Amino acid sequence: MAGCGSEHGDLVHVIGTVTFQGHPVARGKVCFCPADPQIGSKQRPSTSFTDTNGQYRVQAYRGTAGLPPGDYLVTVTASEAAFDEAPGSTKALPLKYADVRTSGLKANVPADADGEVNMDFTLQ
Repeated sequence: MAGCGSEHGDLVHVIGTVTFQGHPVARGKVCFCPADPQIGSKQRPSTSFTDTNGQYRVQAYRGTAGLPPGDYLVTVTASEAAFDEAPGSTKALPLKYADVRTSGLKANVPADADGEVNMDFTLQ
């Protein structure tokens, strides 16, 4: 089974955890932007938010979990207040992670995924 069929095409359930210097990024924002946007493509930018454990689940369309298969550039942002909830962490994320041109974060959502795809991001 390749994701879930919907009016938006097959969507792959993408979950993961974001950490910075070994600590969860609580209440952060994870954005997936199509690496090569095409007119008429099923891919579109998607934003997800992390919980207090740094875990996220992508919702590409209102109320619909998952992303269309393809390559994505990823950004992660979080305020300093978000780190107050992560034990042992007091630093904010470097600004490079907020821009697709500098984050260095990429994701490939496979078309042949069976079940959930786990994509963890370990930031330094």
